[in-house]
Amino acid sequence: MMAWMKDLWARWFGPPTEERAPLSAQQLMDQMKQEKAGAADPAAWREGVATLRSRVFSGMDRARLWRRARRGYPGDVVELELITQPTGHDMAALNDLLRDLERG
Repeated sequence: MMAWMKDLWARWFGPPTEERAPLSAQQLMDQMKQEKAGAADPAAWREGVATLRSRVFSGMDRARLWRRARRGYPGDVVELELITQPTGHDMAALNDLLRDLERG
């Protein structure tokens, strides 16, 4: 039965190609993570960092808070001052940090 269905599918839609090959669950999750980790908006990043600097005056405290916030997201934890091209995960960590500072 399965062979007949595969043959029928191949006749109707053509043989499977690399583009149309179904993704495994792990491949789909990796693809979704890469899309989420895409580049962040540079203007929003600059505004968020400026807000953080205005709320936390000490560079050491900013670095400590940043490392703690960034550990919750996948990828390497890079010092806040060294980030030149922020990812979506960096932006999400910064937004979480600013939200925490607003609350308390």
